[in-house]
Order: sequence, then structure tokens, then C-alpha cells
Amino acid sequence: NVDILVLTSLDKVENADNIEVKFYGNVTVPGVLWNYDKDYNLAVIAVELKNIPEDQLKHIEKADLGESYGISVGDFILALGNPNGYTGSMEMGIITSKGSTVYVTDNSLDLFNTDITDTPESDGIIVNVYGEVIGIITHTLKEDLNTSISTAIGISKLKPIIGSLANKTDRIYFGIQGLDIPTNYLDENGIESGIYITDVYSDSPAFEAEICQGDIITTVNGTKVKSMNGFNKILN
Repeated sequence: NVDILVLTSLDKVENADNIEVKFYGNVTVPGVLWNYDKDYNLAVIAVELKNIPEDQLKHIEKADLGESYGISVGDFILALGNPNGYTGSMEMGIITSKGSTVYVTDNSLDLFNTDITDTPESDGIIVNVYGEVIGIITHTLKEDLNTSISTAIGISKLKPIIGSLANKTDRIYFGIQGLDIPTNYLDENGIESGIYITDVYSDSPAFEAEICQGDIITTVNGTKVKSMNGFNKILN
């Protein structure tokens, strides 16, 4: 039976012939790829509890997921895991900017930056002063404005994704890329709310329904769509 699920970056494990997970005390046990999502570059590794020595189990605790909506520029943070390219490393820093949005299939995520130096091998999590996870370091979804600083995906909008991966819930798929529409554009065109479609994937439900690039989705089943993330919540 599966007893422990470990969240990690998909690009670190997707081409592996076999997977090993190292816990506290240099305990290394086999793991299997439980679930993954390429859009978010996230994977869940499953480890059987019976493979971990009993005297080491007391050192293993689940990570507490905080929230990233209320983070502020200047907040003190810690980067854990592999932030500077060395396994088991830790870096201290602050949040240097927030408010960026990255758009993925049928959804959008929040990004924030830190003053921690980024390397091609950097990976891991960002935690606040309470030890709560508030972000996951990303390379695949970061902007190109400053490639030398560490960028993280805010945890709040990732929580439903992580839950679905852990529970092997089928992902609801529509098949669009879209953008949130600025309020001034909505007002000028007499639209209350909506999202602007920038791309439609071939052979997707959206494509079959003849949704086109340039369309604006204002409601789904009578529910107003105010953002890409809101659209994703309605889909789910």
C-alpha cells in the first residue's frame, strides 16, 4: 500500500528508469511515479511506509502548505531543498517582487521573485517564517526578465492541482490558452467580465466546439468568468 506521497518537479524524474527517495538519516528507499502534470511541471512520487526503518519514521513530517495571496515585497523567506544547486541546501532572502501571472492550459498561476540567486540546478520550495510552504521554485514557468533570480509559483493556486495529483483525480480539460482582460477594456466594450482566448489546442473539446482564437468567454453555465483561474475553478 502507498503510505507517503512526495511532491517534486517533473523534469527531475520524468526520464528516470528508477526512482529513489532519500529521507532523514540518509535513508534511501525506492519510489514510483504516482502522478504528474506537464503543464505545471509537477510530479508525485509514492513511497511505501514499510520500506522506511521505524526509528527514522519519527523524523518524517508532512509539509504544511501556507497561502501566498497575502505575501508582501520585503517578507523574509527561506528556500529549502536544492535552491543553490546543492542537495539539502538552504538559502535566506526576501520577496523582491510579486504580482506576475503566468498562463497555462485552462488556468493561470501567480509568480513571485526573491533575491536568491538562481542556477540551472536550483529546485525546491519557499517557506515563510512560520515554516509554511508559500511557493515552489520554477524554471519552466518563470519569466525571462531576470533569469538570475529565483522565481516561485505561489502555493495558493497550486493547492487544488496538488490535491488532484495526490488523489489521482482526472484533470478537467477544455483546451485553451487565455488572458485575463483589463478592467478598462471591459468597461470600454460594455462587457462585465471575461477572458480572452489566445490559443486553442487542436483535437480539444474547445476546438470541437469551434471556439476560436480571439473569442471572449464571459460565462460558463450562467456563471460569470472573471479570470483564467476563475474559469479553471468553474471547470472543476
